[in-house]
Amino acid sequence: SDGFFECERRCDADPCCTGFGLLNESQSTGGEVLCLTLNSLGIQTCTEETGSTWQISDCSSPDVRIYPFGWYQKPATMMNTIPNVCPPVLLPRSPENVPLDTWLLLGASSVLTDPSILNFDVAQVSRDISDDFSTARDFCLSACSKNQSCTVITLEIQPSAIRCIFYPDTQI
Repeated sequence: SDGFFECERRCDADPCCTGFGLLNESQSTGGEVLCLTLNSLGIQTCTEETGSTWQISDCSSPDVRIYPFGWYQKPATMMNTIPNVCPPVLLPRSPENVPLDTWLLLGASSVLTDPSILNFDVAQVSRDISDDFSTARDFCLSACSKNQSCTVITLEIQPSAIRCIFYPDTQI
């Protein structure tokens, strides 16, 4: 649509833009379409589809009335951010410091997941916020430790983000 191409053009013209969101203010027809350019994809914790009943993030706010058509990230080859011009993007400080010695590093074969849970809660820490694995790891460990039923996380390095998957304790 024209709205998508206009939003893409705005993002391409902005040296600090790393992506954009195309949003509809209401699901009814005639809702206003908004273009939101982003200088960082930040921390993504709530998915568009909630296929799991178990989540560590509160994604069910009744006040949310904006529905995304989609979030689009500029390809890495087109990123032309200028460090001295673009504002720095910082990872929010975790209110509680999680000591690493309270967590155990487990091999993949040490964990069995409940086959009845098909979708797990996920957070993605954009690499433009923190390319430092340990900072993203600490952020995810802190998020898990705040939820009593979260017992295991996995961390995966992806081209644009560090992905954390949270798993509940389902022992009987």
